[in-house]
Amino acid sequence: MFCKFGLLESTYEACLCYELEKENLFFEKQKELPVIGPHSGDFSKTCIAPS
Repeated sequence: MFCKFGLLESTYEACLCYELEKENLFFEKQKELPVIGPHSGDFSKTCIAPS
């Protein structure tokens, strides 16, 4: 998979999710994750796949 720089975030997300689905990998879109440390808060990531 290759997405060039400058694509809109939604286009990049669609490309990444398409490739993950094609490989039958489980993921969740726009999952909120807690951030612990000096910049604490909740942030959304595009796609989360288990390692």
